[in-house]
Amino acid sequence: MVIGTQSAHGTSERALLAHYLVLPLAVTLAGSLLGLLLGRALAPFLGLVTDYYSFPAAPVEPTPLVALLSIVTPVTLVTAVNALVIRAALGRPTQELLRPQPAGGPGLPVRLDRLPFVSMFRLRQALRTPGSYLLIAAGTFLCILLLVFGLGMRSSMDTYLTRAEDELLFHDFYTLRFPDLAAVPPGGHEAVAVPLRVVGADGSPGESLTVLGVPADNPYFAVDVDALGPQELVISRAAAHKYRLGAGDTLTLHDGELSWAFDVVDVSDYTTSAFGFTTPEHARALIDPAVLLAARSMAGARPGADDDGDGDGVVPYYNAVFSDHHLDIDPDRLVSHSTREQMLGGVVKFNALLSRIVALVSWSSMLIMVVVLYVLVRLVVARQWYSISLLKALGYSDREVGRLYLDNYLWLVAASVAIAVPASVAIMGEVWRLMTAHLPIGIPFLVTPGDVALMAGLALGAYAVVRVATARDTRTVPVTEVLKFRE
Repeated sequence: MVIGTQSAHGTSERALLAHYLVLPLAVTLAGSLLGLLLGRALAPFLGLVTDYYSFPAAPVEPTPLVALLSIVTPVTLVTAVNALVIRAALGRPTQELLRPQPAGGPGLPVRLDRLPFVSMFRLRQALRTPGSYLLIAAGTFLCILLLVFGLGMRSSMDTYLTRAEDELLFHDFYTLRFPDLAAVPPGGHEAVAVPLRVVGADGSPGESLTVLGVPADNPYFAVDVDALGPQELVISRAAAHKYRLGAGDTLTLHDGELSWAFDVVDVSDYTTSAFGFTTPEHARALIDPAVLLAARSMAGARPGADDDGDGDGVVPYYNAVFSDHHLDIDPDRLVSHSTREQMLGGVVKFNALLSRIVALVSWSSMLIMVVVLYVLVRLVVARQWYSISLLKALGYSDREVGRLYLDNYLWLVAASVAIAVPASVAIMGEVWRLMTAHLPIGIPFLVTPGDVALMAGLALGAYAVVRVATARDTRTVPVTEVLKFRE
C-alpha cells in the first residue's frame, strides 16, 4: 500500500527503488563486513588443522579477491532481488496497490470434507501456499546439514579413537632402510611393507596403499593370509572405506614403473590404517629384485642364523618390525620409528583441533535455524493478516488462531528433520571421505542415534523459541484489519 500511495503521488520508479534499497543494502553490507571479520578471526583455528594434516599446508588466510567477493556478491544479490520485487509490484495497477484484494488461493482438486476442521485448515493452507512451506523445509534442511556435519565429525573421530586403542596391539613399529638379515631382532615380529599407489578409474596413480606381508603367527593382525594367492589380498576396513572396495572387487596398484591387479578376497575388521594384507613371500615379489639382492649381499652368510632354505645363513628379507616393547636397532638402519602412544596422540590432537570446528559449526547451524524459522514464519504470518483478522472477527481467540497458523509448522519441522537427517548423512559421508582422502587411514562417517536425537531436540527447541517469539505477531493483528479491504 505504501508503494501504491507513493506511485499515486507521482514518485518515480527510480526514486522508489533507491528508497527501498537503502536499508537492505545497509544491513547486507554490515553483515558481509561482520562475516568477513569473523572469518578472518577464526581462520587461525582452521589453520591449526590444515597445518597439521595437509602437505603442504592449505592456506586459510582470505585473499583480497576473496574478501572483495564476500562483500560484493551479497550486495549484488540483494540489489537484484529487491529490484525485481519492487519492479514487479510497480507493474500492477495503482488502484490495486492502494487497496490490495486478498486472494483466496488456487482451487484445490481434492475434497477434504471428511477431515477434522483443524487438519483440513492446515492442509488447505499448505496446498494454497506451498512456497512458504518449501522455504521453511529448505532452511531446516540446510541447518540439519550443518548439524550432521559437525556432530558426525565428532562421533566419527571419537569412534575411530576408541577402535584405534583396541586395534593397536603393538607398542613399537619400525620401518627399516637396511634390515639386519642375520636375524630378526629378539622380541620383534618381522613383516614386509610395500608402499604402492592405487590406480584410479582414469588410469592414473592416486592415493597410497601399503601392501603388508605378515606371517601367519603374527600376533598383531588377526588376518588369515595362508590361503592367499600371489594376486590376492585381504584389505583392511580402512582401505575398503577409503577406496570403496569389497570382497570380489579388483584393485590395481602401481609402484612407479609396474602395475599389479589384485583380487580382494576379504575385508579385515581393522580400521586404524589402510593395509592390503598378504604373505611375506608374496609381498617380496613386489619389491625390486635388486633391492633384495643388495640386502642379502650386505648381510652375508652368518652361521647359526635362521635361514630360508638355501643354506646361506641369511633370513628372508623384511623391512618392517612390530614389537610390544622398545627394540635395540641401529638408528642408521631405520627409516622411521613410531610408537602406539605417538599414533594415538596424533589422533587425540586432531580430535581436539576438530572439536573447535565442530562447536563452531553446531552453534552456527543452531543460530541459523532460529533466524531462518523466525524470519520465514513471520513472513507467512504477515501475508496472512487478512485471514487472521477474519478469524478473530468470527470469534476465534488468540490461542486458537496461533494453533491454526503456528502449530502447523511443528509438523513441517518434524517432517523436514526426518527427511533431512538421512539425506544429510549420505551427502556429508561423501564430503567427509573427500576431506580425509589424503590421510593414510580410513575413518567412516558416523552419526550415532544420540546425535540424531540431539539434532531432533535442537530443531524442535528452535521451533519452540520461534513459536513463542512469533505468537506476539498473531496477537497484534487487529480485528479491524479485515474491514480495510471492504467497502
